Amino acid sequence: PTKDDLTKQTVAKFLNCGLLTDKDALEYIEEYYRQNNRKMTDNNLLQAKYLEGSISLPNESGMAVGSYYQNQNGPDFILLPGPPSEMRPMFDKEVMHRLKENYAREHLLFSRVLRFYGIG
Repeated sequence: PTKDDLTKQTVAKFLNCGLLTDKDALEYIEEYYRQNNRKMTDNNLLQAKYLEGSISLPNESGMAVGSYYQNQNGPDFILLPGPPSEMRPMFDKEVMHRLKENYAREHLLFSRVLRFYGIG
């Protein structure tokens, strides 16, 4: 993730929960850096983190795991990697069937995209 991506931390703070480490994802990330003789930074560890109380969504196209958080007292949260080449397959394989299982056809799904720029 880029150093300025605070999505996971912001949602965790809003939900008053922590971030957990997906051990399989962390092993994959560490192995990637070992094989490529590159130093892994703390920022790369964030790719293996997911929301406490959520389902960790595996990433077969990249490194960053996703989160599927079902909120009993409000809206659910789905956090996916940013690159479309990772986001789309994860949504199709890991998210769509969960939405179909948990929501009736007559429910409406609202999506909001927030874009921020020019702030540090």
